[in-house]
Amino acid sequence: QSDFSDEINLKEIYFAIVKKTAFIFFITSFFALSSIIYSLIVPKIWVSDSLLSLSQQNNASQSSSSSIGGIAALTGMRMSSSAGPDKAEIVLATISSRDFFKHLMSIEGVLPRLMATKSFNEEKNIDELDPEIYDSSQSLWINSQPSFFVSYHQYLNTVSTHYDPLGSGFITVTVKHRSPTFAQFFLNLIIQEVNNILRNKDLIEAEASLKYLYSQLEDEFIQSEVRLSITQLIETQLRTKMFANIRQNYAIEPLDTAYIPEQRFSPQRTKIVLLGIILGLIFSVIFVLARHYFAKSLKQN
Repeated sequence: QSDFSDEINLKEIYFAIVKKTAFIFFITSFFALSSIIYSLIVPKIWVSDSLLSLSQQNNASQSSSSSIGGIAALTGMRMSSSAGPDKAEIVLATISSRDFFKHLMSIEGVLPRLMATKSFNEEKNIDELDPEIYDSSQSLWINSQPSFFVSYHQYLNTVSTHYDPLGSGFITVTVKHRSPTFAQFFLNLIIQEVNNILRNKDLIEAEASLKYLYSQLEDEFIQSEVRLSITQLIETQLRTKMFANIRQNYAIEPLDTAYIPEQRFSPQRTKIVLLGIILGLIFSVIFVLARHYFAKSLKQN
């Protein structure tokens, strides 16, 4: 009797759906049409990424930091006892820092393209800025320049990083934007400025270290062992200055350079339309069955 009851219920569901086939088709078509319109209206997003590795100089200096710390202890120089973050973590922290973002925004033309790009004209190969936000002819913001907090939030949504120290050890930086040309430009700019900032930081530290070490060598009463240690430290700092001055990619080096994407990342129109059809079908069937059983319960009561 239980099997017979289940069979009757299935038949009831089947006939309830068949009876409202036109309604289900209408609702599903409405969802499909809405998803098509949405996929055509939503702005296109383009993605450019780059695979980065730490420069050989940074790897070498990191591996020899413990020995340098021992030498520095002989000369009275204070060095941290802990290893601290590695170079890859410093690079990631630099990219996501507010100070680095503020530095990027000081470069002419970056902030308007980041905040006011409306779409990309694929025929003319140019960015189209939103005229309600930014007047490109006069280089003026219509209402007011976006606040630092809003701009920084947009920057974090635009730029993403990935680093797996236990895996390949490479750094991946990705830029998502409405303009493919700006995505590539901004990614190259980030790599370039990270190298410049870390280069300048190491040059300043090397200059200060050399100044101190040379002053220690002028001491006539210094022991020969300590003098040898100071000489080795000077050699290390001179090597740092040399690499900082001759290497274009001082801290990070692209293994897979940034490119102008040819295919958009989103919207994925086929998936959107299929999802709209499925949602429309599910919604219409549930609505038909709920209405059928609601009407049936009213008749029974």
